[in-house]
Amino acid sequence: MPKNESLYERLRHYEWSKTEPETLTGLVQEAIDMGGKAQEEQAQLRNASEKVFTLLSQSGLIFEIDHVDSERWLEQCTVGLDGSHQHALDRSHEPVSKDPLILKEPNAYAKAAEYLLIISCSKRKTPMYRKRPAIEVYDGPIYRALRKRFNALNAPPVEICIISAKYGLIGARNKIERYDYQMTPQRAIELQRTVVAGVEKILRKRKYSEIFVNLGATYRIAIDGIERAIPEDTQLIFASGGIGKRTSQTVQWLERASLCKCQER
Repeated sequence: MPKNESLYERLRHYEWSKTEPETLTGLVQEAIDMGGKAQEEQAQLRNASEKVFTLLSQSGLIFEIDHVDSERWLEQCTVGLDGSHQHALDRSHEPVSKDPLILKEPNAYAKAAEYLLIISCSKRKTPMYRKRPAIEVYDGPIYRALRKRFNALNAPPVEICIISAKYGLIGARNKIERYDYQMTPQRAIELQRTVVAGVEKILRKRKYSEIFVNLGATYRIAIDGIERAIPEDTQLIFASGGIGKRTSQTVQWLERASLCKCQER
């Protein structure tokens, strides 16, 4: 009997040793199958998310933030209680002028603007895919400087007109979409008549003590003849040099306009 018992115990040990690796193998295979199924579900979720993102982007409900500019954009956003972000410059509740060639009355940035700034559009644009005010769409150096100053408490008493390669003469608050359209001499010639007429219309509705023009050589073609529309008691100033120098001159002019306004108070 002892021998038989010893043989029985050995048989049980053999069967247990045989079952253990088979059980482990089955568990590993089950885990692999579950992992494969999870990967398939993740792929389906990713595809669905991409479709939803594309649909919302095309509808203008969301916009992308470039990684390079993410910190700058987050600084310009306010965070709602639900965690949502709202652009700090959003004034979509304000009435929009029916006249596409003139800024709203009173100006969105200055109730009694005494200065008029005429600038060109910029190739660089903010990552927005829905219609936004032009000053928020363009993102060249001058527009960054403008947004910084007009967000300040002591905003310059300045109205802004923009010469766009696509839209012609527009106000800073006119809502536009992102676009890729280059200003050429031929295009500037095509716009010249309507641009000058638009400036004349603005000057008939409001008087300015100074008009500052920051335009490159090609954009200057679009305002050829503007001098004839400027009243005698209005000073017309042209920025000169490259884009960096012109931007610096424009900033200095804005600061002077702000200083003049403060001295009048």
